[in-house]
Amino acid sequence: MNPCAVAYADRVLLALAIRLALLQAPGPAHGIELEWAAPEECPDVVAVTDHVERYLGQPIEAVPSQDVKAVGEIETLGHGFLLRLTIDVSEGTAVTSVEGPDCGPLTELAALKIAMAIDPFGVLEYVDQDPPVSDPAPAPSPPVRVTSTERIDNPRLAAPTTPGTDDETAKIGGALRAITAISSGLLPGFGASVGGLVALRTSALRIDVGMSHVFERPTPSLSSTPGARLRATLALVQGCGVPRWRALEFPLCVGVQAGSVRGRGADIGQPKTDRRAWVGFSVHPQLAWAPIRHVALVIGPELVVAALRPSFQIGGVGQVHRSAAVVLRGNVGLEVRFP
Repeated sequence: MNPCAVAYADRVLLALAIRLALLQAPGPAHGIELEWAAPEECPDVVAVTDHVERYLGQPIEAVPSQDVKAVGEIETLGHGFLLRLTIDVSEGTAVTSVEGPDCGPLTELAALKIAMAIDPFGVLEYVDQDPPVSDPAPAPSPPVRVTSTERIDNPRLAAPTTPGTDDETAKIGGALRAITAISSGLLPGFGASVGGLVALRTSALRIDVGMSHVFERPTPSLSSTPGARLRATLALVQGCGVPRWRALEFPLCVGVQAGSVRGRGADIGQPKTDRRAWVGFSVHPQLAWAPIRHVALVIGPELVVAALRPSFQIGGVGQVHRSAAVVLRGNVGLEVRFP
């Protein structure tokens, strides 16, 4: 037996069971429809039809079958391709979404699923055949990454998961991001800041831990009036949900920030330095563009509601600054991801 047949055996046997009840009583063919859309560099509908007929061992028109309609589409992603396949048969509908680095294996996968829906017996005969001895061993196909599970409207169409298969959506990766920002409300006027964060991430969630430093800003005052110069250092912890569309991501993060604001007197005889705590809760929608797998450009506004607002006073002058109740930031970041 061809070793490759073993890899298909479980799924083919399941397909046989799915269609067995319908094939017990023979009947006339009702029709098979195939719709296909793909980028120019990927196999077209003619190639898909050839693959299906190769699995069936005969032309599609010669196969007695119930109604089968298959609609497939391959889209280009920033780092690969995405297959969307919908198969309608009399028992129900199966929808599959699969991502991979090469559209060739995705086309083969679509053709195999379509062929099993049309005639599982024909597919079983195909995979049970030994290849000619003179044929060289086929080159291994690039790995295919399943990014979403199949939606099965009828439980009888559900395929079993292969034991030991990794769920890519649950794999944890990391990221490092460098950030620059302009903020208002924490220090006097508008202040520039730099910072960074590290992240643990999956395809749908991430947790960020970071630091930032807001550069020194003076309090507004007349030349003859004492004032202060202030700067801040903050820490951040936030959790994010990450919806995606092709190469774009739309993280929505909520978190807590805490740190200290340092103030030093200015235009006075003996200036003193003081530090006060600051705490806030943040909401941070973002837009991330990942043109390649390991690099992303991230932008987004940030709103922080202060829970602890420091104030600074100078003797004989009174309060020279108090942090605002709401801090606004505009952030731009460059992120490197791994693995």
